[in-house]
Amino acid sequence: MKKNRIFEIYYFITLVVVIINSVLFVKDSFFFSMNDLPSGSRQYSVSSPDNGFSVSVYRVENNLGTAVRVEALKTGEKKHKARNIFWQTDIGDVTLQWIDGDVIVINEVPINIADGGYYDCRRGMSIMTEGSISPEAQKG
Repeated sequence: MKKNRIFEIYYFITLVVVIINSVLFVKDSFFFSMNDLPSGSRQYSVSSPDNGFSVSVYRVENNLGTAVRVEALKTGEKKHKARNIFWQTDIGDVTLQWIDGDVIVINEVPINIADGGYYDCRRGMSIMTEGSISPEAQKG
């Protein structure tokens, strides 16, 4: 009788652990955060034409390949206020072009920094194909 109770508790704990791991796996697979990106090594920084924003380009190398992360910082704010605005994997180089003080084009993707825009290559992915379906910036 006592042995059956121990097995019931063991199976219950195992079931709870499996359910928790499944939920965390699904969360990590389908919900991405721009705040959880790896830091990488800083390549260079560029200021906007009106000096309202500064963007820094970081190259991230890991076991899966090379990626580029770009973060924006409003001029005059502290470093911890910088936010990631661009993430793209399987590339090593990035092209930047300011359109005006608020809009920057990164690798042919226009991003309105002032409106909280960003681009994350993990969004818009198809399970059947590799890569991004369309390179469009998101509003934050």
